Amino acid sequence: DDAKPYHFESVCRWVADQLRLCAITKRPLRMPPTLLVGPPGIGKTMFCIQLADALDASVCLRSLAEASASFLIAGASTQWAGGKPGAVAEHLSRCPVDRAPWFVFDELDKATGDRAFPVGPALLGLLEPYTAKRFRDEALEIEMDVSPACFWFTANELDRVRPELVSRMHVIHVRAPTAFEMPAVVASVDAQLRKERPELTKVFAPLDTAVLLH
Repeated sequence: DDAKPYHFESVCRWVADQLRLCAITKRPLRMPPTLLVGPPGIGKTMFCIQLADALDASVCLRSLAEASASFLIAGASTQWAGGKPGAVAEHLSRCPVDRAPWFVFDELDKATGDRAFPVGPALLGLLEPYTAKRFRDEALEIEMDVSPACFWFTANELDRVRPELVSRMHVIHVRAPTAFEMPAVVASVDAQLRKERPELTKVFAPLDTAVLLH
């Protein structure tokens, strides 16, 4: 494939190993919490989404850079004004029964700093197998087993992610594509844009080799 994401080879190998393990053990799609670390703008988030699509999983994408509190993850009590279920409960309630729930939490390294209600404690509840089976949404006030869900995270800088979170994830470093690999990356982005917006093909011809190399 001309659009093969070469700089994601290490991720692809690990995913392939996990899928083989699921097949051998005859268990549904399940992967350990995974953190992709690498420079901004190299496609980490899009890779997570496209991987979920390829595996026919149901995706929920949230940016932790904008998360002001753990309410995003675990909801807020209805005793508070505007209290409602969190992203985990909402997505699980809408996820088709025949598709694996897949969460992508973007920019984990930006979910740090002095916050009155940090997201860290809520994330720890998702990443520990024991507590994931008893995850509690503050608005619904019920416990849920979220252990079958797949959790993927992205970050630009690993040293800005809390150690207790890192220790509970499989960390994979994604390098920036080389100049040799960039034409394939550009072709992949072009193909994705045309898939999402078919009307572009009616106006713009496919990128030729000269344009890709430039």
